[in-house]
Amino acid sequence: MNKLIIRTALNRWRKRDEAIEAIARDILDIETLTERKRDSLDFHEVSVWQLRDALLAAYKLGAGDVYLDVAFDAAGEEAITNG
Repeated sequence: MNKLIIRTALNRWRKRDEAIEAIARDILDIETLTERKRDSLDFHEVSVWQLRDALLAAYKLGAGDVYLDVAFDAAGEEAITNG
């Protein structure tokens, strides 16, 4: 497998994880998604509107990922290096 494809995929996964952390932090007011082994730090109370907004943001994030995957499948290596 081409090293550029692997590096690009790893970069996309890193960006995805950063986006998920941002959703948790900015919408759900959760400082980190890292398990801290304390109930008071690992369990959070969120409102239904916060949950809805977080799910919508995650859905939009995933929809963008699906678009990139389809572009890659259709155009081959060039699409992932341009994305």
